[in-house]
Amino acid sequence: MSFANPAQNASAAAASYVSALMELLGDKEPLSVQRQLLTSVHQVVDAMSSNELQQPEAPGKWSVHDIVRHLMHTEMVYAYRYRVTVAQDRPNIPGFDQDAWSTMLKSDGNDLTQNLARLSMLRSWNLEFLESRSADELQDEGKHEERGWESLAHQIKLGAAHDLVHRRQLLRVREMVTSGNER
Repeated sequence: MSFANPAQNASAAAASYVSALMELLGDKEPLSVQRQLLTSVHQVVDAMSSNELQQPEAPGKWSVHDIVRHLMHTEMVYAYRYRVTVAQDRPNIPGFDQDAWSTMLKSDGNDLTQNLARLSMLRSWNLEFLESRSADELQDEGKHEERGWESLAHQIKLGAAHDLVHRRQLLRVREMVTSGNER
């Protein structure tokens, strides 16, 4: 399964990316998966030293702190996408170039403790919003610029699967960094 969806080829890779995410999510309940993210992140972060948290698993790859920053940024993007889908009639939904955000906004959140608090606040806010949606609102759609029409319910599934991808990544990076192995 490939979970890569680089911005330069996002539209062409969208179908396989979404398919891989949906396969990973399987029959798991999406909001339940989303409720588990912070516990999973803390299990990794709390077991690592400050130096280990900053160390990428390999050159050119993300560190645990980079992944947490990405999750925080993604949660901000999801907050907008979820709400615009409900608030507007079939809105356009912009894509998200995670590599540009990671590179250009690296100074946006250099303190891991603050990033964890921001992620926690944003996730709590989004879950409160999502859990209070009606069945009709879950069918509201927006047009993602790379993936096409997506209902709010589908966006929730994508968000949950995205969590699972990064939970795996966090565990892999922790293992690589704390064991001293490199790929």
